[in-house]
Amino acid sequence: MRAGTARPLRVFRRLEDAARAHQAPLPRVALRAFRLTRRGWHMGDLALLGLLDPHDGPARERWAVRRGEFERLQESLNPAEAVPLVQDKLLFAEACLERGLPTAPVLRVLERSPDPSATAREWALALERHAPGEFVVKPISGQRGIGVRVLRRGPSGVEDHRGAAWSWHELARELVAGPGTALLLQPRLRQHPDVRMLSGRDALQTYRIVTLLDEDGRAGVIYAQMRLAVSDELLDGFRSADSGSTGNLIVRVEPDGTLATPVAAHPSGFGLERVPRHPHSGVVLSGADAPGWAEARALALRAAEVFAPLRTVGWDVAATQDGAVLVEGNAWWGASADPDGALLPVLDTLREAVAGSETAG
Repeated sequence: MRAGTARPLRVFRRLEDAARAHQAPLPRVALRAFRLTRRGWHMGDLALLGLLDPHDGPARERWAVRRGEFERLQESLNPAEAVPLVQDKLLFAEACLERGLPTAPVLRVLERSPDPSATAREWALALERHAPGEFVVKPISGQRGIGVRVLRRGPSGVEDHRGAAWSWHELARELVAGPGTALLLQPRLRQHPDVRMLSGRDALQTYRIVTLLDEDGRAGVIYAQMRLAVSDELLDGFRSADSGSTGNLIVRVEPDGTLATPVAAHPSGFGLERVPRHPHSGVVLSGADAPGWAEARALALRAAEVFAPLRTVGWDVAATQDGAVLVEGNAWWGASADPDGALLPVLDTLREAVAGSETAG
């Protein structure tokens, strides 16, 4: 298949799948896709949010927010020269250490050399020497869990949570073939037992806490959600690399520290569905207390003020056995999946902040 025809064919197949999922005529689905993409929507978001449905899609537009709208406002609020402090994971870890913010330590930086074979040998030796019993390897620059490996030492090398085993050199060769110009080696963080009780899963399940600095440099939380694992994968992300769903849940954290009703992608991959009870653990999530929320919130607010001049950041914070820990900071934290419409006031708040900055300038 020629490269020029691959993308149109993928789009056509996605539209066919959407038509089947929504039990709608393909031409009507295609017409909605055409109109919405001209307004700046991405096909992955249209599918996930159910906006391609000719019958119910228009009503969903009332609460759906394009990630691009958030990103445009974030570009206005976050100085470009400060963005690498959170987007580059090594710079972020170093900045947290300097500022006394709890985060996973960097045990080793794995940098590529021009020779892939030599790189693999160097990485294998570094991993064998410096990796703790349980560890994480991830690209310095990355998103949505792409290239992240959660591993442990095994009898003859390294293995994953399913028991698949590699020698250190085999692992290093795989890492060299993967994404990223450089990788970080860090110890694996273990979540608080109360978090595991919610899902019954061992993935590190994190809060995404969005902060905004006012004109006086005071931080406030403008939105927060928790990501809960459903499968036995060790990553908690809601979106996969192709903007589809991982099968995990996301749930808004209310101002009083309780959980709203979580949402998941519909099994068809088109649209969201509410999931009051966790499908694996059976725990009722709606209205439950968010474990470790007060400490996680306080840490995000503290980080927001010390990472100025960045005005708005989406902080990934883990409630661990040893307290709240910063996992990542995201200068581009585009969000869209809240069918309760709670992202609309967030959008208004950012617009007001941008307008205030322009007036002050």
